[in-house]
Amino acid sequence: MPADGREYTVTWDAATGITVAIDIFEILPASNKPVFMEELTIWQTSDFKDVEEEILQIQVLSGLTTSGSGGAAATVGKRPGDSAAGFTAECRNTTLATTGTAYIEHADGWNVRAPYIWTPLENWRPMGTSGAPLYVRLPVAPVDSLTMNAHAKLRELG
Repeated sequence: MPADGREYTVTWDAATGITVAIDIFEILPASNKPVFMEELTIWQTSDFKDVEEEILQIQVLSGLTTSGSGGAAATVGKRPGDSAAGFTAECRNTTLATTGTAYIEHADGWNVRAPYIWTPLENWRPMGTSGAPLYVRLPVAPVDSLTMNAHAKLRELG
């Protein structure tokens, strides 16, 4: 993937009561400004005992065209002196994005006792476009309520 473009972060912190499947992030690129995911980190701060341990599925998707709802705007960070991102981001949508043909860019398991850190290979970085936004999804509800945090590093071209 190209090393040009601008770097941004998308973050949400200490969301309590995660008990359902959610779109952790929904990245909605601006027209003619594709967005590439360069890193994803997810962690929780509520379940630390052996009996609370679970493996949760994580998916990175593109191709869905109907936005989810029930979440919030995500914080988009930029480097000092850079312009604002062209893309917008939502987080924690409890009504999952639908419509279209979902392409699973990445699927993995996250053991909630440790942070989930994923840095995709250079040629396999997920890409979102204005016609095919990028999603990070927790497709199955956790067994019990979690306090979760998430952070993504993104590169916007154009």
